Amino acid sequence: MNDRRRVLATMPLALLGAGGLRPFAASAADPAPPSTASRVAPLPEPVTQSFQVYYGDMSRKLVVAEASYRLAHGDGRYELGTEGKAIGVVAIFYSGVLVQQSVGRVGPAGLVPERYRERRGKRPERGIRFDYARGLMLGNGEPAPEVPLLPGTQDRLSIFYQVGLMARARPRDFVAGRQFTVPLASMKTIDQPRFTVVGEEPVRTARGDVAALHLKVRNEDDPTDPVIDAWLAPAMSMLPARIRVEDEDGKVIDQVVVP
Repeated sequence: MNDRRRVLATMPLALLGAGGLRPFAASAADPAPPSTASRVAPLPEPVTQSFQVYYGDMSRKLVVAEASYRLAHGDGRYELGTEGKAIGVVAIFYSGVLVQQSVGRVGPAGLVPERYRERRGKRPERGIRFDYARGLMLGNGEPAPEVPLLPGTQDRLSIFYQVGLMARARPRDFVAGRQFTVPLASMKTIDQPRFTVVGEEPVRTARGDVAALHLKVRNEDDPTDPVIDAWLAPAMSMLPARIRVEDEDGKVIDQVVVP
């Protein structure tokens, strides 16, 4: 999998939304995209969420991993972290742990990432930095690739938290059919995946249905990239309740919150 495909496949909860949305040009008949000018909602209280990870749709009930997502913040700063590990028979073949971390500032428009890192099992750690003084994303590698930052660029962990913040602040902008983009930093590039608001749709969990807002995410610059569906739950301060990733071969990884 190339880095572009990996960046979408590992967008976790694909968690909450933000000030740097860059809408596609719309025709007069198109609904107006979400505004980027106003402030977003404050971050939810610090929380750790647990998820079951299914191979295939959750309806198949084939749990292959467990994942946790942690949100912490204070004094104008935030830290996001995830940890996922295989369970059951799958753990015999995949014993490593996936760890991700995003740290940065909290501004009027939402999350302002400064560093992102990830480690997969025994592979070397990879990471990127955001140099706002020079307007550059410093990618992974030696020498580090230097990529011009776009306004509101997010990393693989912060992006869905940003979207959730914006949805809480301006729910009327998140009606079925609305579309927008969010600049997303991978290890060496910055892409602009397109978000489409599908509409309100409940998520079935072990403790009953959870009301949620369904979003679909595609990188239209590369049709081989995975397609991501994320469900953000109002009762959870618009944190993800479910994230489903489907690659070009039809393979599905489905993450569902454990309430």
